[in-house]
Amino acid sequence: MTKETKKKFIWAFISVLIAGLCIWMVLRGAKGMSLELLRSKIANSNPFLMLASALCMFGFIFFEALSIHALLKGSSGYNKRKRYCITYSAADVFVSAITPSASGGQPAAAFFMMLDGIPGTVSTVVLIINLVMYTLAVVVAGLVALLIAPGQILIFSSVSKLLILVGISITLGLMLLFWLILKKGDIIFNFGIRAVDFMHDKLHMKHLIKHPEVKKAKIEKTREDYKQCARLMTGKKKELILSLLYNIGSRFSLTTVTPLIYVATTGDWAHFNNLWATQCLVAIGSNCAPIPGAMGVADALMLDGLSSIMDEEATFSLELLSRSMSFYLCVLLAGTIMGIGFFIRRRKK
Repeated sequence: MTKETKKKFIWAFISVLIAGLCIWMVLRGAKGMSLELLRSKIANSNPFLMLASALCMFGFIFFEALSIHALLKGSSGYNKRKRYCITYSAADVFVSAITPSASGGQPAAAFFMMLDGIPGTVSTVVLIINLVMYTLAVVVAGLVALLIAPGQILIFSSVSKLLILVGISITLGLMLLFWLILKKGDIIFNFGIRAVDFMHDKLHMKHLIKHPEVKKAKIEKTREDYKQCARLMTGKKKELILSLLYNIGSRFSLTTVTPLIYVATTGDWAHFNNLWATQCLVAIGSNCAPIPGAMGVADALMLDGLSSIMDEEATFSLELLSRSMSFYLCVLLAGTIMGIGFFIRRRKK
């Protein structure tokens, strides 16, 4: 077993452990709530709205698959069937959820692309563009949340507001970084190479920069990837717009899970917009947590945001039900799709 594989197994174990602790803390924090009460809520809920929330959860995977399909078809001519692209999207979602800062999602998706005969350069460029559009979709979702419920951010505690503001800063910073790399790439990458040399030679940080030539090679590889990305984006406005729209659909689908579950279990539509905005702000605030799925941070933000809308029992039950659907079941579904996709490709080869 390689060092990288061991690291992935360790993070997978940590993810399961954190998930179990989060569920335990939510159940422990709710004084009058039990698993039996949750089962009763589900049993008495509106089945059509619960099904709609499940479809929205799947939409998170499906719309990203459509984005990847549009970019592959329009930008490089690799017209793969949509079911192939669902495997790419599922691999991205699943591995992102069990690696810190979602660092493993894109390599996992690229692995399946290359199994299907798509060159590594093309898969890298397509996934970079998709990541840019996803980040822009998060910004769009945040703006929509502020429009439909402008005062919702004010109901969070001071700590939660700080986390949300940090998440917004990180998201906007990523967008600025992507734009600078695409427009002024050589300046950014040359600065990175000089920074590695300076830290290694001048500051004598050899314990941190052990192999400067390896790090500089990675910077050069990233430079080439982004140059390919810029070339591929030239004159491809239709594909870029489609990718952005599909990513907005992906983001909006996942955000809609929580308000649908609330309406399904209570029959009350009055708080739909506020819950949608709350879920969107929670997702943005979670960007500041470099742990798998932002577990713990997302749960705390969710509980804080919901507590001003409903009582304690309803807050804890909705948090657990919506988090289970939008994250835990979503990751399980993505892992199942990825496993089936790998098994099918293994048999064919």
